[in-house]
Amino acid sequence: MVAFQDGADGLHGFAAGPAVREAVRSADPSLPLVDVTPVQQRQRELDGPRRFQTVLLGVFAACALLIAAVGLQGILSSSVEQRTREIGIRVAIEGKQGLSPRTALPTTR
Repeated sequence: MVAFQDGADGLHGFAAGPAVREAVRSADPSLPLVDVTPVQQRQRELDGPRRFQTVLLGVFAACALLIAAVGLQGILSSSVEQRTREIGIRVAIEGKQGLSPRTALPTTR
């Protein structure tokens, strides 16, 4: 495999392919030249699967976070719904200053 930096010696992309082949042949004609590609293209080809896996992992993480948030909201909503009457009585008796967010959370016994 022969890799070269894109833009080396003023040559760009595949236009440098024939020049590289000729330079290698003039140095040593017995060397096989199979795949002449720019380093940037080779790097993109090698990074493709890893980039796909990273994006896929990010999508799954975002979905998991969304599901967790919806589940937490559902649990809190259910708790408030079950204790609405108690919260109303507490507000009526104690006034607004006595009501805290802990009132809506389930108690552990």
